[in-house]
Amino acid sequence: MIKFFRCVGLFLLAMVLPATASASSAIEGVWQHSEKPAWLKIQFEKGEGVASVYRHDNNQHAKGLIVLKNIAAQSNSTTQWRGKMYAAHLNGFIDANLVLIEPNQLEITMINGSDIEILQLIREK
Repeated sequence: MIKFFRCVGLFLLAMVLPATASASSAIEGVWQHSEKPAWLKIQFEKGEGVASVYRHDNNQHAKGLIVLKNIAAQSNSTTQWRGKMYAAHLNGFIDANLVLIEPNQLEITMINGSDIEILQLIREK
């Protein structure tokens, strides 16, 4: 009986891991802010992602700063993730939803109380 549950558990794990890996690779890479001369680099390790400042023409000191952390794919989706986005005015991280609108367009929505901020990113070519 225990062998059966182990097999079922391994089977389910094998089904989830490839979906998570492919979802992660869908947004890995360099993304440009749609309104600023700033670029973010999204990377995943062990199923969890971070986005750091790859380049910022208006603030050279920002390079390397983590602006989005704990990025994880939504279950059963290859186009939606959740994470924590840095909010400078709060000096901390707030919940963020990421949606891959098109293969080269990523939308990040942050909600803090009644404030909603939407960030558009375009994939670097």
